Amino acid sequence: MTVLATLLSLLLSASSSPERPLHRYLFAIASEDGGPGKARLRYSGSDARGVAHVMQELGGIAPERVVILSDPDSSRLLSEFRDLSVRMARSRDAGNRVELMTYYSGHSDEAGLLLGSTRLPYSQLRASLQDAPADVRLAILDACASGAALRSKGGNRREAFRIEGADRLRGQAFLSSSRAQEASQESDRIGGSFFTQAFLAGLRGAADADRDGRVTLLEAYRYAYDETVASTASTRSGPQHPEYDLELSGSGEVVLTDLNQAGSLLELDDALAGRIVVADSTGRTVAELRKAAGSRMALGLPEGVYRVRTFGDSTLRTSLVSLPRGARVLVAPGETDSVSTLPSEEPLKAEASPDTALLMRPVNFGLLPPLSINATRSSRAWNLFSLDLLQGDAARVDGLQIAPFLVRSRRMDGLQVSSGARAEDLRGLQVGAFAALADKRATGMQTGLVAWSGGSFVGLQTGLLAGARGPFTGMQAGLLSVTRGPTIGLQAGLVDVSKEKLAGTQIGVGCWSESVRGAQLTVLNVGGSVVGVQAGVVNIASSVRGAQIGVLNFAGTSEGAQIGVLNLAGRAHGAVVGVASAAREMDALPISLLGVGLDMRPGVELLFDEARWSTLALRLDGRRFHTRLGGLVSLQEPDRTLGYGFGFGAHCSPWTDWTLETDLFARQLWHNPEHGPIGSANWNSVSVSLARRLGALRLFGGLSGNVIVAEDRNPEDFVDLPDALDSRPTRRVRVWPGVFAGARF
Repeated sequence: MTVLATLLSLLLSASSSPERPLHRYLFAIASEDGGPGKARLRYSGSDARGVAHVMQELGGIAPERVVILSDPDSSRLLSEFRDLSVRMARSRDAGNRVELMTYYSGHSDEAGLLLGSTRLPYSQLRASLQDAPADVRLAILDACASGAALRSKGGNRREAFRIEGADRLRGQAFLSSSRAQEASQESDRIGGSFFTQAFLAGLRGAADADRDGRVTLLEAYRYAYDETVASTASTRSGPQHPEYDLELSGSGEVVLTDLNQAGSLLELDDALAGRIVVADSTGRTVAELRKAAGSRMALGLPEGVYRVRTFGDSTLRTSLVSLPRGARVLVAPGETDSVSTLPSEEPLKAEASPDTALLMRPVNFGLLPPLSINATRSSRAWNLFSLDLLQGDAARVDGLQIAPFLVRSRRMDGLQVSSGARAEDLRGLQVGAFAALADKRATGMQTGLVAWSGGSFVGLQTGLLAGARGPFTGMQAGLLSVTRGPTIGLQAGLVDVSKEKLAGTQIGVGCWSESVRGAQLTVLNVGGSVVGVQAGVVNIASSVRGAQIGVLNFAGTSEGAQIGVLNLAGRAHGAVVGVASAAREMDALPISLLGVGLDMRPGVELLFDEARWSTLALRLDGRRFHTRLGGLVSLQEPDRTLGYGFGFGAHCSPWTDWTLETDLFARQLWHNPEHGPIGSANWNSVSVSLARRLGALRLFGGLSGNVIVAEDRNPEDFVDLPDALDSRPTRRVRVWPGVFAGARF
């Protein structure tokens, strides 16, 4: 039985110099797939997301500085880490103090992290972290044999609770969830890794031993060690012992979380003692801890309604608590609590295989579960084939389960068919005319009016509503396709929603994702951070590294290309192509009829050229690029020949007071003769010029290459060229080199 997860986190110290603003970053990796021969882990993704939530709530990490990877290979992990390092370097160069927390939950062995079919050696991991441009780095590994990482590249394994010099914590620290020869364990009962869940409870306040409202690295490690050893003492794999390696110097302590940043505080009264489980309104466990009588403990939590269960020696006490925003609520034994008697043998520590108590009944026929040929309760039955005329129920099915109205199985391997089909753990095909449901996870295919997985999903999911709460890998097709965890693959629906990171493609009428690595191809595309392509009628993103292609494009930051009728951005880098483009900071090539940046300097330009035209234009200058829009008049026949033009170009200043420029300029011309219809022509040019600054005035001159295409007139009706410059490739086209000069104010 493979065990648990590999947790990497590089963190930060809250005792930084007040003169330097603090920027904290989180790099979290969840790897459920350990490659051939390794069982897929269930809770790596939820553990990584739990670390991200707590550190955003209580650890001062802004959402835009959080990176969560789901099932990456080694090359993708290193690539994403390099990208994050670039961001951290920019932050540090801007004068900020940078602190990094890296968390890994997944498979590993004594040589390195196991990422699908690839391996990342511990030596390479430590080297990457050592080179990270952060003042303080904390790495947490929650994985089997993760203690081996502490002996790579000079790391020294140390026994628990012998950390010295806690007042000199600066630099780099490693925590591992187990020793080099131990398994790191996860539990269905607590819905995650023993070590990570203990670590998270500690960060929320359970580890605050001195009750100062702050949880330090030392406090969090000590608490996670105690809880992990105690929780795993009775499991089949035996007790699990976290370890650490510190390479810190300086003074002060590394503070991981500050309860003063919590939205609200849930305080546990002195009289509460035993194992305490706190769950939110959805039933998700947010903290599980042990508490001794006579001690008071505060947990930092978001506002909401919580169920607090206290397991004593023989009783279970349940309290419902409403926690308003910004409040501090005390939970104490009360008359409204529900109190029940526990069985003599406490079930909390039992980690036996869920199939050890099942009774094999290969074939089952019946009307309802109580009226079947199986002389056993459905909750204990293990079937290979089950056919019920109304409803089917079994603990486990390996094969086929059919009933017209409802089928249910704790674990389902094979085919499940009914009007409503439900399984806790699905591996195979689930067909429900109305609903196909997997409570914990699903691998294979789900189809029904509603297809839903309460945990991770791998495969194909179809329905009017297709959704998954956990990480999703594969394809979703439905009127509404929804994933609440990271998504890898394709979402194809009328509306597609990926709450966390999308690595793949969304196709439909409307789509939304908090983070996109791939493509959004719908009528309305909405994304947070987008690396790839948004192509639709309306594209909206907080940041884009790639391309937006549509009628209307909106981005907070655009690095790449915006191509549309109207392009708007907070900061534009790269190119903007369209009728109108605007940005607060325009550092992009504005290939637009109107390209405007609030940071661009306006000016007026007057230009004369060899074809005897005069141009008066409005010019906007950015840091590297410029745009112009103006009117033209022929000096030969100013009352009969005129036009307008727009252009764009780039400039640089190789010498003081001198500017070198290159431009493209497009003109539309009209000629109104005394007799006959009005004629038109297109005149385009590319030019190179040199400008000299004289105070507020710039004088410039340069060379150009020109081509004019007259639609129903001779080109000579529009331009008067010397014979030496007049070439005649066709009757309607003229090509010539030119010169120009002018002034800009």
